Amino acid sequence: MRTSLGLLATLALLLSAAPIGCGSTDDSSTVRCGAGTVEVSGECVPSTAGGSAGNSEGGAGTGGTAGQGGAGGTTAGKGGKAGQSGTAGGGGAEAGGQAGQDAGGAGTAGVGGAGMAGSAGQAGGKAGAAGAAGDAGAGGESPCTDTTSDPNNCGFCGHVCLHLPGTNALCAASQCAYTCEGDHADCNGDLKSETSDGCEADLTADAGHCGTCTTVCSASGPDSAGICVNGQCEPGCAAGHADCDHDSSNGCESILATDSAQCGECGNACTGACDGGACVGEKPLCVIAGDPTQPSEALSLAASKDGFALLWLKELSYPHGQLWLSVLDAKGKAVGTPHFVADVNTYDRFDLAFDGTDYGVAWSTVYPKAQTANQVHTQHFSATDGAPIGVPVATSLDIGVFTLFLRPTPAGLLLFAGSIGLGRVGFVGADGTIGATTPLTLSGGSGGLINVVRASGGFLSFWSVAHNDGSSMGGKYGFGLLFVSDAGLPDGTVKDIDPTLNGYGQITPSSTGAIIGVNPDISDSSLPFDNIYARAFTDHGAQAPGSSWAPIAPIGSTYALPSGAASPWLLTVASAQLQAQALSDKATLTGPLLPLAKMPTNFGPLAAATTDTGTTLFAWMRSRQIGSSEQSASFIEAALLTSDGSILSPCD
Repeated sequence: MRTSLGLLATLALLLSAAPIGCGSTDDSSTVRCGAGTVEVSGECVPSTAGGSAGNSEGGAGTGGTAGQGGAGGTTAGKGGKAGQSGTAGGGGAEAGGQAGQDAGGAGTAGVGGAGMAGSAGQAGGKAGAAGAAGDAGAGGESPCTDTTSDPNNCGFCGHVCLHLPGTNALCAASQCAYTCEGDHADCNGDLKSETSDGCEADLTADAGHCGTCTTVCSASGPDSAGICVNGQCEPGCAAGHADCDHDSSNGCESILATDSAQCGECGNACTGACDGGACVGEKPLCVIAGDPTQPSEALSLAASKDGFALLWLKELSYPHGQLWLSVLDAKGKAVGTPHFVADVNTYDRFDLAFDGTDYGVAWSTVYPKAQTANQVHTQHFSATDGAPIGVPVATSLDIGVFTLFLRPTPAGLLLFAGSIGLGRVGFVGADGTIGATTPLTLSGGSGGLINVVRASGGFLSFWSVAHNDGSSMGGKYGFGLLFVSDAGLPDGTVKDIDPTLNGYGQITPSSTGAIIGVNPDISDSSLPFDNIYARAFTDHGAQAPGSSWAPIAPIGSTYALPSGAASPWLLTVASAQLQAQALSDKATLTGPLLPLAKMPTNFGPLAAATTDTGTTLFAWMRSRQIGSSEQSASFIEAALLTSDGSILSPCD
């Protein structure tokens, strides 16, 4: 890279310098210009290839400056033709005698530039008169008006200042100059060199230049290495090692390539040998997305008729992150490469949904300290390959958006936005703007929108509800439900499902309404602190007849009730396995326990979606240690469950 940059920098220097021989004379009347230059009004300027010498006319420049008129012979070359886009050609200079013949032609309408003046004839014959300037092309203007400060035309037209890594390119006094951008620095001091590698050091992540050019992060124990995280040195591990027991006295004790108890990552135990970070004879974990060097924060999943789309947030340096989208086929395999969606903060909210043709994506800017007006952005992406369609459209809402959900209806995509104690619901129009919104309100106290699931003729919105006087955020929290029709109309206000309940809950749709799972709080709950409980509710949020709070998993279990699946499932982790079991419409466990995937550690956020053919994709986020207990990357893994109960891996 240094060699390539050096050659480019040398080329740029030669182009910006005075042409060889320009200004030298062998008598008082003749100016000699070197190869690649012509004399204009006593000065040497770079020439552009045009027609042949003598009378031949310069050819039109394709997509740029037109060719100059041919030079040489006894008669002046004709003016160059108008450039197809850019500056028109100038009049040709003759070798001695007559005036330049033609003025530069006008630029092409819409994209043309102003024509250059024709060059005067050289000494030795009758002085040629300057050709008249060509007219500017209709609807266009010259792309080269300032060669003193334009980095795309620095020193002369068409001279572009190189983009060096980690820099901002500038043009000052017709010379290219560079400044370091963001957290980058020129620690090796070669920024003014022809072979510069730019501002090569990232002060937020470079262990050799952590926070400053002179700060080096050093190793702290056996097989360890200093790492730089957000400009601060932290203990880390040498490549291939990990501190899986979190004991600083023995350093990074695990060799991930061969340790059968920590194979490839901490916690991944093999039944046999570990070779190259993979368990011999075992199916590897199926990773469908993620960054091997960066943690991820959240994910969302949607299904089309015969495929899926995955939207996830990749964390950069806190709180900065990026949204990425991948389209998956019916077997959960990625179609092409992921597509960048937007730069966001890690506490922003986002979701996606299939509108029958393409995937709609929505994301918001969150102000966690106050209910400030927010902009919600929407954009569509191709269901075939995930390519963006159009540009993002921003709509301002009058609430602080703490949660956001996008749901399909026969009339289009319906957006739900939740804040403290209230929410909004409105349709996303064909142009991407969000139309008039309808308020969603709690009957009293504080709380917030947690999730939205499909119900017959509409949706059930699931809320947290504070069981106190509403004067503070503390106290007991239960749950409420509010039905919203496909037309975006709420059925009254949020209904508290059980004023005595206190805990943390999830919701999943069923064929007759929804099922709510509750992890009871250790104090002041109407449910014993021994199990996770579930109960069925009707389409409009009433307690389903014949259903009561029933245990579905031991307390402390890692569990999920995926809200995007077409039927209710309970997912739990036991004996290093992620398992799924169906729930009946009465919220009781039914059917066999299905092992979905090996699970060395507990999973993070989990999502599910079901295609029209009945295939459900479960996708979850799981962090893996990549050098120290403080450094990890998040991978998105997945498993497929077909309508006949078969379990498939997207990686097969």
